[in-house]
Amino acid sequence: MSIITVVEYPPALEYAEVVLYPTRLEYLIAVKWQSELRARGIPLPATDLIIATQAVNRNLVLVARDKHFKILKETIARDLELD
Repeated sequence: MSIITVVEYPPALEYAEVVLYPTRLEYLIAVKWQSELRARGIPLPATDLIIATQAVNRNLVLVARDKHFKILKETIARDLELD
C-alpha cells in the first residue's frame, strides 16, 4: 500500500501490512509519465501515477479496478503488471 493511498483514505492503514513511501526516482518517473500523457490529451490523477510508478519500479503486481491503471498500461507503462 502506498502512503498516497493512506493520505487519500486513512482507514486503509487498518488493512496494510506495509506502507510504501515513494522515492525521488518514482516521483520523477510520474512527472515524466504525466508529461507524456498530457501531450496525448489524457492526463491522469497524480495519486494513480505515483502508485503505478511504485509498482513498476519495485516489480510489484498492482491489484486495482481503477481504469486509470489500464490506460497507463496501454499507453506508457507497458511494464506495469496488473491483476
